Amino acid sequence: MKGKMGSLFIILIVSILAITALVLTGPFEQPIWMQIVFLFFTSVFAYVTFNKKSKFPFIVLSICSVVTVSSLLISFVS
Repeated sequence: MKGKMGSLFIILIVSILAITALVLTGPFEQPIWMQIVFLFFTSVFAYVTFNKKSKFPFIVLSICSVVTVSSLLISFVS
């Protein structure tokens, strides 16, 4: 249980820092469809690495997914 909470803590902290940078600089410049494709594949890969119990790739892919969702939300709200 301790390892999962540590991973969640890392994902949350790094994601908050990256989302703060996104708010300051603006969303990603790629077209929306490219961001959705990237989000789909990072989410699928994060799910696969979670099932294989690969800790580091899961953390990195989860952060990418959270930041991409945030960029999409910023794009739609702006």
